[in-house]
Amino acid sequence: MAERDDDAIDIQVAGSLAVAGLLSDEGLQALQGVLQGAADPVAAVANAIFMALSKVREKLDSQGLSINDKLWVAKGGVLDRVLFEVCATLKAVLGFEDAASPQFAGALKQGVMDLMRQEESGGNPAEADAQMTGQPAPPPQQGGMGTGLMGGM
Repeated sequence: MAERDDDAIDIQVAGSLAVAGLLSDEGLQALQGVLQGAADPVAAVANAIFMALSKVREKLDSQGLSINDKLWVAKGGVLDRVLFEVCATLKAVLGFEDAASPQFAGALKQGVMDLMRQEESGGNPAEADAQMTGQPAPPPQQGGMGTGLMGGM
């Protein structure tokens, strides 16, 4: 029982941190810009979510607060929590109606998970996304989602 409570707390903390960054005034402006300029809105938003999750994971790890790899991608885990909040906000605040569809949410989750897999295999997901969206790739960062994140997926 205690492990389940710890997992729920970890999901809440990591998810809240990622959502806070993505849905801040600055984050919303960035998402709106990405949506307006992207040839593939799913890929563009997936990249933004992936980068936010990477930052949160790096920050937590640097403070000795590691979260079980499986909780990031588990059903009802960090990624699901972030996707729910982001899709709701894209529709309600930014007026992006497609975000309300289950197909968009499913494609978005798949896009983020693809970026995680790509990072684990040594690729730079930001560079791959830059090729898809036409946006310049940010410089590579240390850390990221870490190894083993997609294990068993």
